[in-house]
Amino acid sequence: MPLPSAQTRRFIKRARGAGATGQASVLRVSREHYLRSDLPLPPEPALRPFLLVPDTNVVLRAASLFELDAVQEVVFLQTVLQETRKQSPETYDRIRRLLASPEAKRRHLYLFSNEHCAATFSEPLKGESPNDYYDRLIRKSVAWLNTQYNALQGPRVVLLTEDRENARRARDDDHLVTFSLAQVDAWCAGAADTRVRDLVADSGGHHDAALNESASEKAHAAPASRTESAPYPEYWPVDKVERALASGKLFRGVFRATMYEPLESGVVVIRSPAGNAEPQKTQVATQVQPALRIRVQGAAAVNRSVDGDLVAVLPLDGVVDGAASAGRNAIPTIDADAFSSVTEQVVTAASALGSESSDPLASTPSQGPRLGKIVAVLERRWRAQYCGSLQAKYTADTLSFQGRRRHLFLPVDRRIPPILLETLQAASLYGKRVAVALDRWDTQSRFPVGHVVSVLGRIGDEQVETQVLLLENGIVTRPFSEAALACLPPPDFSVAPAPMDTTLVGRLDLRSMFVFSIDPPGCTDIDDALHCRLVDRSNGQGANARASTRLQVGVHIADVASFVRAGTALDEEARERGCTVYLVDQRIEMLPALLTSNLCSLVAGKDRYAFSVLFELDVESAQINDVQFTRSMIRSRASLTYEQAQLMLDALVVDKQSAKQLGIPPELGEALPLLARVAGRLRAERLANGALILASPEIRFERADGESPSPSVGSGSSCRSFDTHHLVEEFMLLANVTVAKRIVHQFPHSACLRRHPPPSVEQFEPLVRAAAAYGIEMHVDSSKALAASLDAVSTTSAGQEDPLLEELFRMLATRCMMQAAYCSAGSAPASSYYHYGLAVPLYTHFTSPIRRYADIIVHRQLAASLGYEDAPGELLMNEQVERICEHVNERYRNAQAAGRASSALHVLLWFHRQCQRPAHEARDTASMLETDGRILRFLSTGFVAYLPKFGIEGVVRVDGAETSWVLSPDSQTILHKDSGVTYRILGACRIRIVIDENAVGADRIRFELLPRNANNAVQSRTTSGVCSSGGNRAQDETSPTDVQMPPK
Repeated sequence: MPLPSAQTRRFIKRARGAGATGQASVLRVSREHYLRSDLPLPPEPALRPFLLVPDTNVVLRAASLFELDAVQEVVFLQTVLQETRKQSPETYDRIRRLLASPEAKRRHLYLFSNEHCAATFSEPLKGESPNDYYDRLIRKSVAWLNTQYNALQGPRVVLLTEDRENARRARDDDHLVTFSLAQVDAWCAGAADTRVRDLVADSGGHHDAALNESASEKAHAAPASRTESAPYPEYWPVDKVERALASGKLFRGVFRATMYEPLESGVVVIRSPAGNAEPQKTQVATQVQPALRIRVQGAAAVNRSVDGDLVAVLPLDGVVDGAASAGRNAIPTIDADAFSSVTEQVVTAASALGSESSDPLASTPSQGPRLGKIVAVLERRWRAQYCGSLQAKYTADTLSFQGRRRHLFLPVDRRIPPILLETLQAASLYGKRVAVALDRWDTQSRFPVGHVVSVLGRIGDEQVETQVLLLENGIVTRPFSEAALACLPPPDFSVAPAPMDTTLVGRLDLRSMFVFSIDPPGCTDIDDALHCRLVDRSNGQGANARASTRLQVGVHIADVASFVRAGTALDEEARERGCTVYLVDQRIEMLPALLTSNLCSLVAGKDRYAFSVLFELDVESAQINDVQFTRSMIRSRASLTYEQAQLMLDALVVDKQSAKQLGIPPELGEALPLLARVAGRLRAERLANGALILASPEIRFERADGESPSPSVGSGSSCRSFDTHHLVEEFMLLANVTVAKRIVHQFPHSACLRRHPPPSVEQFEPLVRAAAAYGIEMHVDSSKALAASLDAVSTTSAGQEDPLLEELFRMLATRCMMQAAYCSAGSAPASSYYHYGLAVPLYTHFTSPIRRYADIIVHRQLAASLGYEDAPGELLMNEQVERICEHVNERYRNAQAAGRASSALHVLLWFHRQCQRPAHEARDTASMLETDGRILRFLSTGFVAYLPKFGIEGVVRVDGAETSWVLSPDSQTILHKDSGVTYRILGACRIRIVIDENAVGADRIRFELLPRNANNAVQSRTTSGVCSSGGNRAQDETSPTDVQMPPK
């Protein structure tokens, strides 16, 4: 093999520091550039007659083209990618991801390192500009590649360029074949694809003159040549940004856009200790720095930032006035009607239903954060696609609408700005849900520019809107890969051991115990079960000996980790998905059904592998005397629903019937009352320590045969709280706390924990101000004080007059909370492990490994701590565990958002169906769509109303908001001057739900305020759809705060 040759480059560099003479020192720098003559060539083209080599301006201008199936046999030169990286890091990242994806192999996309090939590299000529030098390297590489494919007829490698001078030199000097983007029929096999033609039109005919020059020419243009009328300022140069970050003049942070005002307002979240660098990963953190925030207001200050971008922000003098900015997110700067279709309502409702803060910056303090302006985007963190629809503002003039080439796309996520599309297929896109990718955002463009990725379907269609919410939340819906499925046991696999089978080695055989499970109706992924038996022991000796009755409680969790081995394709797939996603009418599994509903599910009558925690407790005090962790083999004897278990418990305890009279096994008749007794003591102790009972809307759906799901309305029975909910809840919490202690002891720097930080005082301000409006003092200095204040609401005069008030205050308290999150023990000091909502010093997730990847990590660490197996190397390193936790946190939040959005979507679709009922069936339609509401928050144009009957909320816009209504922030009231009617926070109002179908293809839903009905000013509890945590399964399961959980 030939050895690489080396060329030495030498240049002079002036050092920043001063030498001994006080003058700046001069360094002589040498760098070697290695060249090879044996670099592998791209294979001969098989899908097209020739290989296509794009130059830099084509990649920068039309990167999205190369993501389409129609574009094949492409060679990206090293020179092109390096120049692209300098000018557009986000475009460079897109191309690198594309080259590393399976798509590259399927469509024959290659990277050729032309600058390390001896035949294609050359040094810059004297006086040659960088732009000319790079163009010459590209032409030389194309010419040489043409000589390497002698078996091919005609042009073997062609150059794709929009630079006229570069194309002329390629033809005249190097005798190459060149194409421009406009010659799409010549270089693209799928030229008939409308997406290809749209992108070509977009790349060749931009909406501003500044984009007509080549990207390379624009990058090297003198500053004086740039237009003075750009709506946004230019970003600072990279070297200036780096110096300012290092000196502390600038801060690095993540931009979070304001809902409804993504172009005009947002907050930069700064999490690093010094604010000028990304957080440094260390094995043991000594201190947790609170996140800082800098608010940016005005289009120039936001400066083309998109929600999630990593930005550099320059602090300015002054702070934001909290009262003045409290209602800013209610003032849309884009056509408000364009945002009111079905899924937009879903996004708003879902975000409001689950608006626990993930960061202190989500609060609205009385004195706002410091002001600043964004001077550079350090990293574009754009999603692969955004869902939405074309703006319907021009529907009155259909021809004009369809004839335009430029159209405004409105994302359903209102934190994303409108996107400018240039498309010739508007007629087919109108009234459809569309997925769009962002391409660029230049200083001359009011909006970012993007292109259509796919057309999802008709607006308002249930399947289409479900697809939208899945895409918007990044839910993985593809089938499991062949490699992952190959890791599964064979279909006839059985965990029942044969005689002398080694599968029980290291496992405790507990199949003789009466194990049972309690779950929601229809649950098939049963990951936890219990057993309970009395254990008689004696204390003392001789005459002092006394009998003490103790209880053995077994918490048995499906041993998923024994089937999902670390490092396998199945493990990687489960990690990517993060958790199971539960929608109204479907669930999207984290693991294949063979495991979730069969081999791992602790169904009755089947032998199953489990990981068991065996507690020995005192029956009277619930004090834990001993704990044993073990892998086990169990056989569940009964699978009960909560209601079935409650009926048995009531009959045994309240009616004093015997198990024999009830026809239930005697072991179960003994276990249920004992477990309920101990669970009651455990719960009382937790609440006394400051554990919170919060509330959030929960919507239950019922589906008749062949019909769409309908929300449970007009009855509180669907949210009935059973003591058996608390029974399961307490023992799951106990197991999680106990396992957390074990793994932290064994892995103090890498244990996977779940922490819930305490909210800041500012975050509680909406709750405190609302309580003050009712004369209630809300103490928020600790979870124990907050719990006592919430409990006291029902004893106040206001609480006695309004039975729903306590639930509403608990809802407000939920929204003040930080989100609970997974973390590595080494990423924070031990004092920060505390779980605020549950009032426990250590906590983790161990009890749901079938549907949460974090639990599988905890199982592996627990198994390693017991010596069952060695821990995977990544679980011993803080950085690796923290990286896993960050990924799972994101997946977990997305799954919750998708579940809430699915509930809101089906409620809104139900509204639509009611309005379309035949006349003879629609007698009560008007009354069903007029309901009592509660005011959750005042806005500058109205207020946010919550509808207890349906468990959703939305914006009520009032006419003459600035002239006819008077908002009093201190008393938390709004007065209508003409009628003298006053509404106050959490007070009752009457709402009409209106379906507006004026826009083509869009079903618009809005809330209207009806005249106040004095006889029905307060909503009674019997029509409330709000459930407290007791109405749910184990409260640690899927809530953002771990204090409550929606049903499976």
